[in-house]
Amino acid sequence: MHGTIGDVDGDGLIDILVVDLEYGALYRNKGNGFLEDITEISGIQGPLAGKGAWSAAFIDFDNDGDLDIVSANGTAEELVLQYPLLLENDGKGHFRDTGRNHGDYFTEKRSGRGLAVLDYDNDGDMDIVVSHVDLKATASLLRNDGGNSNHWLGLTLKGIKGPASAIAAKVVATAGGKRQVLVNQWATSYLCNNDPRIHIGLGNAEKIDTLEIFWTGGKKEVYRNVAADRYITIKEGKGITEESD
Repeated sequence: MHGTIGDVDGDGLIDILVVDLEYGALYRNKGNGFLEDITEISGIQGPLAGKGAWSAAFIDFDNDGDLDIVSANGTAEELVLQYPLLLENDGKGHFRDTGRNHGDYFTEKRSGRGLAVLDYDNDGDMDIVVSHVDLKATASLLRNDGGNSNHWLGLTLKGIKGPASAIAAKVVATAGGKRQVLVNQWATSYLCNNDPRIHIGLGNAEKIDTLEIFWTGGKKEVYRNVAADRYITIKEGKGITEESD
C-alpha cells in the first residue's frame, strides 16, 4: 500500500516499512545501498500477517526515543474486520504487539483505511487519527495521555524557499548519549499526511546536546543545548524561533 521511512534500530540508517493487504515487510538499511528483509526477526511478521494493512506509521508514542509502529487494518475484497495494531519497539528494532495495554481501540476489530499521526493538542505526545469503512463508518481520534511523561522536542523546518524546500532534510539529534537520525518527510501514509512537524522523543534527557540539520541544498547547521518540551521552528540560515512566534 505504501512505504514508511525511519531508523528502527538506532544505527543512524533509514529503514523502510512496507505494508500491504497480505503481509507487510520491514527492510533494514545496511548501508551502501543494501537492504535486508527483517520482517520475521523484527517480530512484525506474525502481527501483520493476514491483517490487510492499509495504512501504517512510525510513531514514538511513549517518547522514549525509538520508533514504534501503528497500523490500520481491514480486508479489502470483503468487509472482514481486523484488529488495529500498536507494535512497541524495544529500542533495538524488535517489536511486540502491546496495543491492548494502551487503549480500548486496539481491542475491537474495525475496517481501517487512512491513518495519520499528529500532536493535535500540542501537549508533546503523538496522537492518532484513523478512518474506517465498516458499518460504524466513523473516524477515530486516539488521544495519547501517556507519552509526554518523557521529554520531547517538536521541530518545523523551513528552507530558504519555504517549508516544501526542506522536505527530505536530515536531522541528527544527540541527547543523553543517544543519537537519533530523522528525515523531514510527513507524506508517508496511505492517502494521508502526518503532522509536518518532526517529533523527537528524548526519554529522560531535558535538552538536545547537539542538533544537526542537513538541508536539502547541501548546507549544514548545528545547534547546541536546545531545551526540550516545546515546539520550535528552524529557518534555513536564520536560526531557531519558538513556534508561538
